[in-house]
Amino acid sequence: AVGNPTPGGLFTSEVENVIQSLSYKNVVGMDVVETATDKLGENTAVCAAKIICDFLSLINKK
Repeated sequence: AVGNPTPGGLFTSEVENVIQSLSYKNVVGMDVVETATDKLGENTAVCAAKIICDFLSLINKK
């Protein structure tokens, strides 16, 4: 469910580790791109939503 699928992307757990490592930095925003689906509950959209939620939880702690 992306516009240009490519092999070898990051796993959600790897992105969560990156987000966690940013907890010590002054990050004020992020961008999620290339999610394109019209199906409710599609895996890419659910993963993107979880990553956004994790990031918002991180910046909300500061």
